[in-house]
Amino acid sequence: MEFEKVVESTKFLLKSIKRLSDHILEAESTSRRQLEQQAKQTEDLFLRLAVIETELRETQNLIQRIIDEGKTIDQNSTSGIATRMEPYAIGLAHETLLSTYDTAPSLLQPFARTCCVSKRSVVGTVSDTQIELDSEGVLWIFELIDGDWWIIPRPGSTARSSQQKNLQRIFEIHGNADGQDLLELIEAGKAMTVEYGRRWVLSKKGLLATHSDPLKQSLEKRIRNIESRLSKQEEKQDLG
Repeated sequence: MEFEKVVESTKFLLKSIKRLSDHILEAESTSRRQLEQQAKQTEDLFLRLAVIETELRETQNLIQRIIDEGKTIDQNSTSGIATRMEPYAIGLAHETLLSTYDTAPSLLQPFARTCCVSKRSVVGTVSDTQIELDSEGVLWIFELIDGDWWIIPRPGSTARSSQQKNLQRIFEIHGNADGQDLLELIEAGKAMTVEYGRRWVLSKKGLLATHSDPLKQSLEKRIRNIESRLSKQEEKQDLG
């Protein structure tokens, strides 16, 4: 009888040890998964920090380029009148131009010529779309180092419904262009020189898209930029 009790106690003890062992293994597996997940999150965080650092460097380089290429205001030593110098050509990639326009358009102003669609194009006396200098215009045009010209809306002009007809001569507009939604620059227009620095003819329309929620738009654009830059980082790592 005593022997049977010892056997039963031993069996119970072995079962308890087995349950405890299983519990320890399960806890260890759970901890390992959590640690792997945390490691992955940390790696993603470092990648995102690298993207932010890249964006900061690009902005700093752009600011330094503006400083190095000189001020756009030339103080006349004899009359004391400030006159604007001819804008410099820029060497920005299209993606960088759009990103700078979206986040800090004032950085682009020293390189911009303000212009508008010519009156002859508006009234229809010429078949093509001509663009000319106009200090009150709703467009900015930039000369590229390679000789091309890019056209973008002057900051603030896309918010004015009265200007949408003029913008539609230069840009395709995707979405409901009724003046109620925010217009987002997707692609700059292109132009060819007719009279250097004064008149151009449109060679390719740009692209604007409507967006009803500015806060959501900003978040979506930032997410797209991060995804794009992460993809480029991964490509560089694969090539390396």
